[in-house]
Amino acid sequence: MKKTLALLVFAIISIGSISAQSMQDVVYLKNGSIIRGMVIEIVSDGNVKVQTADGCVFAYPMTDVQKIQKEQSQALPRYNKYPYHHYSSKEYHDELYGWGNAPRFRGFVELNNTFGTSASWRNRFGMLASFGYQVFPYLYVGAGTGFDYWTDYSYWSVPIFAHLRTEVHKAYRRNVSPFIDTKIGYNFVNWQGLYFTPSVGCHFYFGHSNIGLSAYIGFAIQRIDYDSCRDLRIGASLDF
Repeated sequence: MKKTLALLVFAIISIGSISAQSMQDVVYLKNGSIIRGMVIEIVSDGNVKVQTADGCVFAYPMTDVQKIQKEQSQALPRYNKYPYHHYSSKEYHDELYGWGNAPRFRGFVELNNTFGTSASWRNRFGMLASFGYQVFPYLYVGAGTGFDYWTDYSYWSVPIFAHLRTEVHKAYRRNVSPFIDTKIGYNFVNWQGLYFTPSVGCHFYFGHSNIGLSAYIGFAIQRIDYDSCRDLRIGASLDF
C-alpha cells in the first residue's frame, strides 16, 4: 500500500513537473513580434527582460509590450537559426530577410540629382528604373534605363545599364539595411559615353513588406565625348 501511494505521489509530481516545463512566457510586442522564453525581470517604468531557449537575454521597453502571458511551449523549427523566433517558415524567412527574400523579382524606381564638381559644373537631375532578380538574400542583379537632364546645357542623356546591389540585412527588430550599389553601362542621345555610378546607402523597409524606400550618396562617373565627369550624386528610390 505504501509502495503504491509513493508511486502515485511520484507520478503526480512528475506530471506537474512536465506540465510546468511545457509552459513558457510569451511576450507580444505592439509591432507584431512574438518572443518566447522566460521573463526574468519586469520593471513597471522600464524594461521587460526575456531569456530565450538558447540563453540569450533580450530587453524591451514596457511601452512596446502589448501583453505577456503563459503558453504551451512550441518545438523550435529545424530551419530556425535563431531560437527566439517561433514563426512559420514564411514568417521566419520574412523576419530574417525582410524585403530581400530570394529568389524573387524585384524593381526600383529612382529619382536623383547630380552636382557638378568639376570646373564645368555639369549639374543634372534624372529618373531611372531597374528590374531584375534578388538572386540571393544579399545580391540583386538587374538592368535598367532612364534619363539625365543636364540643366546647364539643356542636354539629355539616356543610360542603359547593368545594376548590382549587395546588402547587409536588418538585425533583429531593425528597419534599416545598408547597401552598396553599382550601375554600369553606356549613355546615348546628346552626350554619349561610359556610365558608371557607384554608391552607398540604406534601405528603409515597411515591416515585412517587399516595398520600401532607399536613399544613397555616390558618384556619377560619365564619359561625354571629349571629357570625363566625376560628380557627386544623391538619390532616393521606391523599392519593391
